[in-house]
Amino acid sequence: MKIGRRHPTLQWTGWWQDSHWRADVALALIVGATEIVGTYFAGRNQPDHRALDAVALALLAAGAAALVFRRQYPGWVLIFAQGITLLYVILERNRSRVI
Repeated sequence: MKIGRRHPTLQWTGWWQDSHWRADVALALIVGATEIVGTYFAGRNQPDHRALDAVALALLAAGAAALVFRRQYPGWVLIFAQGITLLYVILERNRSRVI
């Protein structure tokens, strides 16, 4: 008597294995959320703290969004993410640590 699939857990845990773009988008979302939340909390106790504004959020999100293309263009994604981080530091956004 056969009941269902052999590995029914793969239906829920293997959703990212069907397509690489799903895993890349999930990674970009996790990294972006971690960057934004981490930068917010790291900057809260700094003496010359500024609130996160639209430019700071856009720079943090752009660096994370580049990770979606990391499989097709790994070198360019690395250069772009480092360039965005350098721009963030040069503009002294939030004057806090960069996560």
